Amino acid sequence: MGPSSRAGAQGNHLDTWYQFSRIGGLFIDDNDVLYAIDSESDDNYNPGWRKGLRVGSARTGEVWYFIREHVSERASGMGGFGSMGEGVTVDAQGNIIAGEVGPIQGLTKFVPRLIP
Repeated sequence: MGPSSRAGAQGNHLDTWYQFSRIGGLFIDDNDVLYAIDSESDDNYNPGWRKGLRVGSARTGEVWYFIREHVSERASGMGGFGSMGEGVTVDAQGNIIAGEVGPIQGLTKFVPRLIP
């Protein structure tokens, strides 16, 4: 049985969403909130973008929030400055957990808070 005959191996390209940058990890929750994490972008690699986490709608493609990279002694990804994870998930309380690679290894937890 070849790869094209397995269930789920075929599909149709629906769209390309560049507004979420050059992502390394993606998570979509039960409410169709899309979390896209980018550990690579900077002015040398993917110019005009920066490392970070973009949160938006998996239905419309609208980006609602941007969480920028965090400070690190050495940069992750292709260089530049700061670090951001490669993998992303969200727990039941809305905490975002990023899987870090490179100079920072382990998990980073982003806790939602209201800004007055």
